[in-house]
Amino acid sequence: MVRSIHQIIKLCKKINVVITDVDGVLTDGGMYYSDKGELLKKFNTRDGMGFELLRKAKIKTIIITREKSKMVKERGKKIKANNVFLGILRKEELLEEICKKNNSKVSPGLTCSRTIQTFDCD
Repeated sequence: MVRSIHQIIKLCKKINVVITDVDGVLTDGGMYYSDKGELLKKFNTRDGMGFELLRKAKIKTIIITREKSKMVKERGKKIKANNVFLGILRKEELLEEICKKNNSKVSPGLTCSRTIQTFDCD
């Protein structure tokens, strides 16, 4: 379906929360190991600006990841995400809870995640 710019703007104005994964979304998807065996991730500074713009637009930002990673928690703090959920194995269940709490719904046209794309978006 082709939409006009006016339709797209109207849809975007309905967004009140952005929920994102980490690996491959806020990182380049690679995992790097130091010579001491420490896992490292490469975050992009542009995402920080994106989170700032969302904050200015009064749109909540939430990070959900399967990992229990201190570096993800710290990155979430740095970019001032509203919430960071670590160690979440069943993201779709948390997604439903977040949507209810924020009076939102998952929109198939606005969903962008490798992990949640199979979530049933009625």
